[in-house]
Amino acid sequence: MTDDAALTENAYQRLIANLQHYGNKLSDEHKTAMRELVWHYSMLATGHATGRLAFPLATGLGKTQSIVAWCAALHELNAEHVSVAVAASKVEALCDLKRDLIRNGVPESKIGLLHSLKDKASMPSTLANDDRQIMLVTHARIKGGNLEQFAKYRGERRNLLIWDESLLVSDARAISKLDLESGLGWIAPRIGKDAEAISYLQTALDTLEAELTAQRSGKAPSAVSLAPLTWEKADEFKRQLGDAAPVQALKQFLNATQEQLRVVHAPQGGGLILYDITVPPELENIAILDASYPIRTLEQLDKSIRLAGKFSVNIKRYDNVTIHHLKNPSGRDSMTKDFKHRKREDRKVSSEVCELVSGLPADEAVILFTFLTKDNYSKPVDFQRILKEDLESCGIDLQATVKVRTWNEGRGLWVDESKPRFVFLTWGSESSLSKHAYCKHVAFAGVLHRSYLDLASYVAGQCDTLWADLSAKTIREVMISEIAHCLYQAMSRGSCRTIDGSQAHTMDAWLIHSDEYVRPLLEQAMPGVTWATWQGKHIVPKAKTNRVARLILAHLDSLPDSVTKLSAQRLKKDAALADVPGSSFTRSLDIALRGSAWLRGGRSLERKTFETYAG
Repeated sequence: MTDDAALTENAYQRLIANLQHYGNKLSDEHKTAMRELVWHYSMLATGHATGRLAFPLATGLGKTQSIVAWCAALHELNAEHVSVAVAASKVEALCDLKRDLIRNGVPESKIGLLHSLKDKASMPSTLANDDRQIMLVTHARIKGGNLEQFAKYRGERRNLLIWDESLLVSDARAISKLDLESGLGWIAPRIGKDAEAISYLQTALDTLEAELTAQRSGKAPSAVSLAPLTWEKADEFKRQLGDAAPVQALKQFLNATQEQLRVVHAPQGGGLILYDITVPPELENIAILDASYPIRTLEQLDKSIRLAGKFSVNIKRYDNVTIHHLKNPSGRDSMTKDFKHRKREDRKVSSEVCELVSGLPADEAVILFTFLTKDNYSKPVDFQRILKEDLESCGIDLQATVKVRTWNEGRGLWVDESKPRFVFLTWGSESSLSKHAYCKHVAFAGVLHRSYLDLASYVAGQCDTLWADLSAKTIREVMISEIAHCLYQAMSRGSCRTIDGSQAHTMDAWLIHSDEYVRPLLEQAMPGVTWATWQGKHIVPKAKTNRVARLILAHLDSLPDSVTKLSAQRLKKDAALADVPGSSFTRSLDIALRGSAWLRGGRSLERKTFETYAG
């Protein structure tokens, strides 16, 4: 057998045995997909295939175990000439992977692990990694740029990089003009308005404003170059500014003043974008294990990535999963306003979650997602603390446990263990984790929304050009897909990540979110999933307003690009909404325009573009 054939067969047999050992019941389609996956690893590693390939396999199918099985096959077949690096977002995921490799017979001496957490990680970082056949690193370590630390094996480039989760190749940055102006207004009186640093920054801001003004007048975006500034002078200016929170945007700006910049409009007031490619082109052979790839527009913009093979969308179905949808704003600003209310009964979202949890069976566990507290806010809101206090005030025991049947590797048998009934996670923890798959419910007290300006910078980075299409339509599509990606990953922390045959385990997701634009993408990622209306007791959606908003948006989306302006009255007539009362139409219009390609100005609407009003 050839190297790639032997590797594939050995890894496949081990992978299927491991998955079945852990209680998985595999369908024929599932087995076929696993063989296809390890075959691609072998083909890439032995030089019979090249490129960056995305594998869109659903969560819980065994992608991590495929890495373990294939790396164990390398050792068992004594394929010392083949080497691999594996990248994941979390250090502990890499520690778990190393333990799994050792359990599968790979000597610890062959496994390198790079991190900087020291005593905070469950396994130490390793030295002398050039001679270790298998290298485990974080995404951040790769993007840090020191390829020599992980990319070489015995002086040669490693044959394969396996990338767990989405591959975004750039470090993209967006700097808000409002943040720059606020920071300058705060620091100028403190160090003197005539200080050289203040004069330079004010002139730079004037240049940005001039470009924004030109774009508002119909001029196409152009590259912005600021006055020359040596690195020594930039460092001097940064020292003058100090380290207070209000000046951080200014310091970030000073780091970028000698780069080519693009100024963009956005609903938040506009700003500038820039990026660096941090996953270099020389990392050619990459297997990307990303369940979100089919629905994540941002990742698909990178044309160096191509879809690998043909994997059936029905390998994993979600007929036993229900998404209960309650229509209500869910972004950080909306959640901040809601959670800031002093009285518990005025915190509608928290009250709704408390009502939900109170009605769940006591033997069913739940994951509760909230926003992370941002310390750079003037009055930060501790969402998790407030939600916990509200739950306890309703008589809910947050220390309660549930019995869970788990495999005990040390004893070699299934045992009943007590697990926390309530798991609190924040955005940023919506991927990688699998230890909460016993939770039959996932509830959201807030949904992550990325800003227009931030997304514009990442679109440019993924396309590797500042002059990428940053039309409002493009940014809106990317924004919706990013929300869907986050929700899909977050839901996959619960019991639906586990599969029985071709069916995900039963789970209920409880989603508070303002619209249904994410629904088609979630249905694509989760075939067979059921949607149900969550009848709130504290939040009562305006059903008619939302219906009218959908009709308005559908009409606006149907208009040709040549239509750039129209009056609100013309819209009302053409969309067959003449019988809708004025106040209801106005509310619906405001809802429809959130994230749309149109901007409201007085009694008329104007199509947003980056030549007129980008976002």
